[in-house]
Amino acid sequence: MADRQTAPRGLPLRIALPFSVPTIPLSALGLAVAVYLPNYFASHLAVSMVTIGLVWMSVRLLDLPVDVILAGFMDHTRTAIGRYRVWLIVGAPITMIALYKLFMAPVGFSGSYLFWWLAALALGTSILSLAHQAWSATLAPQYDERSRLFGLINAVGVLGTLAAMVVLIGAPALHLSDAASVQACGWFIIAVAPIGVLLALLRTPERITADGEAERAERHDPGDEDRQERNRLQHVDAHAAERDAECEQGERDRQSENGRREQLCQDERTPRHRARAFQQQPALTAFDRDADSESKQRDADRAKGAVRRQQIG
Repeated sequence: MADRQTAPRGLPLRIALPFSVPTIPLSALGLAVAVYLPNYFASHLAVSMVTIGLVWMSVRLLDLPVDVILAGFMDHTRTAIGRYRVWLIVGAPITMIALYKLFMAPVGFSGSYLFWWLAALALGTSILSLAHQAWSATLAPQYDERSRLFGLINAVGVLGTLAAMVVLIGAPALHLSDAASVQACGWFIIAVAPIGVLLALLRTPERITADGEAERAERHDPGDEDRQERNRLQHVDAHAAERDAECEQGERDRQSENGRREQLCQDERTPRHRARAFQQQPALTAFDRDADSESKQRDADRAKGAVRRQQIG
């Protein structure tokens, strides 16, 4: 029952849950780097806040086109192990090394040190997050399926954020200093990152074609054919209903016309109608009689005229 309620339809929980684990280190990293790391550099490693702010801004501006370039490379990646596995394999060590260099940085390091390792961290996290999100879209091609998968990924990411907060807030209870708690959070992320990536790589299938492209069947929605067939049948039913309505209307019109004709025939057979026809008959005869008399009168006038012309001549 838990699988049916939590896992996306068509994607079992035994695959969806391990696939979501890489979001734990990514979410924990986002909290630690954005909230705790700048203050750690300034208060414990004697780095100027101006330097930290300028380097942070420069790296973030540089990261904008880098994400677009990485996405283009990922779209054209064709390997024997898949399109996205190779990027997770590449991004994990870059992220881990950069995390170590930042969380275990020496006291009073230079701005160039911060720039290069912060840029490396941004590169590694961009590779991991882009590859993971792109793989998520191809792993769950259906809309409902994708919504459930991304919901599960976000839920696991919240667990990663909570875990980082537990390490950072709970470290003083173990008599660790603020600097040691930040370093402990860094070690936690470094330890969890390879575990999450390995679980996603080993437990998530990615079928590959001969030319290295993702299997088109993964993108195929089996429900599309059913929906198309239902739409076609609905269109046929609607057309048939229109034809039936037209036939019924024509039948009603014919019945109405037949009823009107039968009524006329019944009227002609009634005594009242016959009396009305008998009353009209004398009038028609008188009319004909008047017409005949007028014709005879005109003939007599013409004959008198002819006789009178002969007398004059």
